[in-house]
Amino acid sequence: MFDNKTVEELKYYVYALEDGQNCIFYIGKGKGNRVFQHELGQLANQDKSTGEDSADISEKNKTIQSIIGKGGKVKSYILAHGLDEQTAFAIEMTLIDLLNIKNKRFNLTNIVRGQHAEISGIASTEDVEV
Repeated sequence: MFDNKTVEELKYYVYALEDGQNCIFYIGKGKGNRVFQHELGQLANQDKSTGEDSADISEKNKTIQSIIGKGGKVKSYILAHGLDEQTAFAIEMTLIDLLNIKNKRFNLTNIVRGQHAEISGIASTEDVEV
């Protein structure tokens, strides 16, 4: 967890979660200690029956549960920080789009491409030509 001084300095940031095998599976935007909440949430639920059908559990959470189940730890990276919220949204969306191109190298578990769809994202040059 970040201390208060670090939280203040980071402002908004964009982060990535890695599965411990050099595969990024999630891109997010946050502030404070958001980057740690995904894994902490799954650790808190590890010994509890949530009553959720396993089909209702997100791919992100399934990935985290698998990492924890194998005795591993989610690795996290701050990709950009010191941002205002709008810039963080734009960077988050761009990175999600980039890593999802043809889904060849990465297998992101993000459900949406970011929170602000009105921000233009990755498109082929043919698609953006007027």
